[in-house]
Amino acid sequence: MRPRTKLQFQIEDLLKKVPKFTEKHKQWAYNRPFKKLAILSRHRLFCLECGHNWMPDCIMYDQLVKCQCPKCNAKLEITYLDKLESRERIYMAFLNIIKDFQVIRMVVVTKYFQKNHPTCYSLVEVMQHWIRQDGKVTTLAKNVQSMCYEYDRWCYTGDLAFRNTYGYKANLRYELNPLYIYNHGKILPIIKRNGFKGNFHEMPPHILFSQLLKDSVTETLFKADQYNLVYYRYKYPEDVDRYWPQIKICIRNGFTVDNYKDWMDYLKLLVEFGKDIHNPKYICPVNFDMAHNNLVKEKTELF
Repeated sequence: MRPRTKLQFQIEDLLKKVPKFTEKHKQWAYNRPFKKLAILSRHRLFCLECGHNWMPDCIMYDQLVKCQCPKCNAKLEITYLDKLESRERIYMAFLNIIKDFQVIRMVVVTKYFQKNHPTCYSLVEVMQHWIRQDGKVTTLAKNVQSMCYEYDRWCYTGDLAFRNTYGYKANLRYELNPLYIYNHGKILPIIKRNGFKGNFHEMPPHILFSQLLKDSVTETLFKADQYNLVYYRYKYPEDVDRYWPQIKICIRNGFTVDNYKDWMDYLKLLVEFGKDIHNPKYICPVNFDMAHNNLVKEKTELF
């Protein structure tokens, strides 16, 4: 999609300032813990790291689980699938600051395995999230193959373009959470001011940054170490708003909600049994699991 709004035209001009990936970036990505495999075929082991093959010393081939390549010394897991070639891919992210924007660059790193050939890698940037200081996110991404059951079957040869992030598959695609995030990235000072200390707590970076910038409730929850509630604030904002007085009681009493679904169920049970849900004695039990289980058991016995 071509740029249409003033913001999109501004981002298009700034695309020239996005730095290219260096060899240091690529080596960091390639050194992530991909599986290191060897194929056992016709009583020989084939290293999928360097392409070397050799006859194992063990006579009981079927009992082999791990081995070490005598050429590259890689410690390998043995697979018995005699495929000619295979691949493994993971998502990674790099963080940049371009003018006043926080940019999240999503890449697909693919490791290619092939029998009798050394391993090779590729790094392709498939998506960029441009986050303005008011929390608005503008997404650029490569095109995907149509009529495909996979929501992230990228067309790697295409260019990044502005995309609408609506629809079921689009939501899955544009909410992808990278497995690894480059730890030397640059982050806007305002994001750090709003509570970010370097840990994403298993949330997609662009979603977390956007919420910290535009939502004061998320900022409060993050600064109070209520990280489980931060995710549910994004997914189910109406539930968090409904129980915001109880959440504030938890924050004041130093009670951390580790499992929001169980805590929500616990609050509903308290209401059902006529307990005061504004009393810290009930809202912040010393042993939450025991208190929750007791109420569940009590309700079960009623029926």
